Amino acid sequence: MRKNKKGSHKGWYLLKYPEKFVKPKDNYMKSFRDISDSEGIKFAVEYKSGLEYKAFKYADCNPSIISWSVEPFGIKYIKPTDGKYHRYYIDLVVKFKNEKTFFIEVKPYSQTFAPRKPSGFSKQKATPKGINRYKNECMTYLVNTAKWDAAKNYCKQYGYTFITLTERELK
Repeated sequence: MRKNKKGSHKGWYLLKYPEKFVKPKDNYMKSFRDISDSEGIKFAVEYKSGLEYKAFKYADCNPSIISWSVEPFGIKYIKPTDGKYHRYYIDLVVKFKNEKTFFIEVKPYSQTFAPRKPSGFSKQKATPKGINRYKNECMTYLVNTAKWDAAKNYCKQYGYTFITLTERELK
């Protein structure tokens, strides 16, 4: 795993069991690639965080999972910050031997609930930087919940289950 300029992990996870992996339908997110070397063709998926790396490795190596995919297709949702339709690409879709299919969003725990105002947050004490950070956290949470609601509706329609995995589950 390597870190990008912001200090978060990003890179390509080389599949150990490529026969389990289902290629994305449109690869719009460009999160899948074939890698050719002297040993032949190998397949890799892009992880955008250390949490995604752990989730991908779990899906790849877990013998109870019979198939999985990364960002397989877009789910339409209305973005609350602009009122327009956008496509949401779920991080991971896994199918278990018991035929249950899960749509999985991988996020830091802190992004799975509404942000709280910092203590002492008032017009007299708030700094422009603090106000902007809180505003951005609120916007991110609004967009995430719109995406997750769209995914939950999609899953309900087709008999799947939507879950969010955080660092608390991906130890």
